[in-house]
Amino acid sequence: MRNIKMTIRYDGSRYKGFQRLKDNDMTIQGKIEDVLSKMANESIEIIGSGRTDMGVQSDNPFTKIEDILEEIKGKADYIVVDFHAEATAEKIAMKHFLDGKVTFLFGTHTHVQTADEEITKKGTAYITDIGMTGPKKSVIGMDVDTSVKRFYTTLPERYKVSSDSNQIMNSVLLSINDETCRVEKIERINL
Repeated sequence: MRNIKMTIRYDGSRYKGFQRLKDNDMTIQGKIEDVLSKMANESIEIIGSGRTDMGVQSDNPFTKIEDILEEIKGKADYIVVDFHAEATAEKIAMKHFLDGKVTFLFGTHTHVQTADEEITKKGTAYITDIGMTGPKKSVIGMDVDTSVKRFYTTLPERYKVSSDSNQIMNSVLLSINDETCRVEKIERINL
């Protein structure tokens, strides 16, 4: 059994977005999958999914993930899903929907790490929100004064990244059985 810990950061400005395109050309997901597969010498699939309540049309993440899982069936040893969703209830529902179908499901969006890491009955590792990596004195990474001003005045204000040099890192450490490709232990990390 191997333990692999990674923190992934990227500047997305040179890419065509997060989600892998058919040709894998210059997407965050495509690059991460390529690098992780080479590092592990095994096929690794990452699924990024979420929906928005901002009036933007998007596919239903439940049916979309179902389609993607069917498309990659038999092609990946490990399947990791980053579910970028606002509602905690939606993330928990996705946990039950994907139980046993994926290796690891983690939520993102709120930037606040939850304390509900678990391995489900069918062996999927799960955490509702993995948290963030960034400036400690901040409002989810943004300058405190600017953020407070936006909320207090309800007027638009250009966000600035916090200049605080004290950093935090939230992540999880998974212990995966190489033979079964199932997670045996999930440990929350908060540095």
